[in-house]
Amino acid sequence: MNSHILSPSWHRGAACADVDVDVFFPAATNAADRREALAICRPCPVREECLAEAMTEEGGRGKTSRFGIRGGKTPSARFHFHKATVKAQRDRLAVEAAA
Repeated sequence: MNSHILSPSWHRGAACADVDVDVFFPAATNAADRREALAICRPCPVREECLAEAMTEEGGRGKTSRFGIRGGKTPSARFHFHKATVKAQRDRLAVEAAA
């Protein structure tokens, strides 16, 4: 089956398009492999789209329920990014409600 049929068109422009997917799932204790994956993501022209997809798919999952390097972020970084985003939304709604 052609994977491009099931993938958003932005996947084709990703820096990782021709990289073995295992690179993005390094062992938690392997900092060198994690840096390698992050280095591939850093210049990627679709990093924001990738991160948005990861955040949508992961929703409110906890830190230990997120896997792999996606959108240039580790699972832990995505967890903290999600928490910060939710807090910012709550704060914004509280300000609007008080106005």
